[in-house]
Amino acid sequence: MALLETTVENGRLRGLPGGNQAVSVFRGIPYAKPPVGELRWREPQPAENWEGVRDAFVFGNIPMQFRITDPFQKKELYPIDFPRSEDCLYLNVWTPAKSADERLPVAFWIYGGGFNKSYGHRLDYDGEAFAKRGVILVTFNYRVGIFGCLSHRELSDESERLTGVRTSGNYLYLDQLAALKWVRRNITAFGGDPDNITVFGQSAGAMSTQTLLSSRLTEGAFSRVIMQSGGGAGFIQKSMSAALADAEKYGEEYLKKFGVNSIEQARSLSAEELLDYYYRYSSNKGVTHLPTPVIDGYLLEGNCLELLKKGRVRDIPVMIGANSDDDHPNIPPDATVESIRKSAETIYGKHTDAYLKVSHGDNVEAYREAVRNKCNMVSASIAWCRLKNELSHKPSYLYYFNQQIPESDRGTFHIAELPYVFQTLQRLWRPYTGGDYELSNRMCDYWTNFAKTGNPNGAGLPEWTPYTASSPLAMALNENGGMMMPPSDEVSRFDEDFLMGKLD
Repeated sequence: MALLETTVENGRLRGLPGGNQAVSVFRGIPYAKPPVGELRWREPQPAENWEGVRDAFVFGNIPMQFRITDPFQKKELYPIDFPRSEDCLYLNVWTPAKSADERLPVAFWIYGGGFNKSYGHRLDYDGEAFAKRGVILVTFNYRVGIFGCLSHRELSDESERLTGVRTSGNYLYLDQLAALKWVRRNITAFGGDPDNITVFGQSAGAMSTQTLLSSRLTEGAFSRVIMQSGGGAGFIQKSMSAALADAEKYGEEYLKKFGVNSIEQARSLSAEELLDYYYRYSSNKGVTHLPTPVIDGYLLEGNCLELLKKGRVRDIPVMIGANSDDDHPNIPPDATVESIRKSAETIYGKHTDAYLKVSHGDNVEAYREAVRNKCNMVSASIAWCRLKNELSHKPSYLYYFNQQIPESDRGTFHIAELPYVFQTLQRLWRPYTGGDYELSNRMCDYWTNFAKTGNPNGAGLPEWTPYTASSPLAMALNENGGMMMPPSDEVSRFDEDFLMGKLD
């Protein structure tokens, strides 16, 4: 039986047997103080010690966030409305270790959710399949939305006064870093190896993984990464971040929209009041997130894409990929040649004419057809592999998830791969069949093999070769499997060259 009691730096913990009783689970372990009151919008502080044995039986509060109203998301992933709280900095550990000296590999999961929603114990996340394969899984919660991303001059001043570091707005990444550091200090208590940690995430979690990979604060903190539908050399990496001064100004103007003129006043608001202001303004103005990450010279010294192009991203093994229907372009029904050009100019700048020539932007219907199959997240993954092939020595393993999802009118949609990775298909409403379960078993094998050694291959699995200039292939994650040439077209190849800086 896996260990059910252990001691971490803050005290003694008692866990529970998992559904698979060869696995134990420790839920709701505090990795930092609750970020409430004066700690709202501050770097996470060390968790407090406790007396006696703490029962780690219940998942922690989920972060303050919008309530899910979209029918698709609610049915797919959020059928339960959990209590929300600023007191949310907790993590969970699934381990198969029978003792604390087993030195098992560790997988550290960062959830997605557009930096505005989700949590570490969502319906499709579970660690038993990983633990059954000898890999400890850690999930955790971090601050999201206005609680995790607000930058402001007063906050930067306060940070400089308290810590000597002028920064604000990167609270969600600092939470992730605090959780990761807690794991490094304490994972041996669960039978884990602090020198064999794989960080992985999906969507905003993949972008977070790339941010941590690009930060000097994480040097030596993990051995490899997996980025699912959000990492790479893409338009998101090009446009998402902001310089500290710009983020501060944006945050000040943003609060003023609520009639809030100081951080003191903002901290006097209840969490529900602040979330309500944020939700109403975001809904009315189409704002989905605050600038993130902030380039502050502390967490980040530059835009993640530019750091990658300069070879200033840690050289470790990577798995990266996307789903076949992650993010096809949405061309408005009333699009015109003029609106297409205007949109292109904001993205491509001096390369606009070249882009419009390749994409037939002088004719709306021809343009629709030219970009119909373009998938930005696939292109970002390919561009990553191309760049890393030129700049590094460690392998990048590219995948392309194109399994036909049962009863899906959205194709192989964003997030569709998650229950396959965690082997939680049975938790969702879709009528998955034997082929889906076989694929899930194979994918969990690939993910855990990679977490163990940096190589996804193993006995009985189709061979997955690294992406190279001479063999630019992806693993097809579907019922048949096998290496394939990733889908591409003239417009997508133009995007890859543009993002890689090959057109400059």
